[in-house]
Amino acid sequence: MAMLVMLSSVSPYVNGQSKDTKNKNVEQEFVRLHRAEDEAEAKKDIAALDRLFSEDFIFVAANGDIFDKKKFLEDIKGDYLLDTR
Repeated sequence: MAMLVMLSSVSPYVNGQSKDTKNKNVEQEFVRLHRAEDEAEAKKDIAALDRLFSEDFIFVAANGDIFDKKKFLEDIKGDYLLDTR
């Protein structure tokens, strides 16, 4: 019985630690993907952006313009700079 009580009292701590580790991993993956997107945009690497964005990708610029994946990639290919004013 003492072993059961000890395990149950440690279990929340272990679960909390695991959750923190998961959150950190998610955060690191988000930062990695964001950097990959920034680099691909700067290099106009359409193939990389195509891999990074899902088919239902939607971008809404600060000025309200809406871009689906196809339009966003077309604009990156050209000299069009997204107007975020």
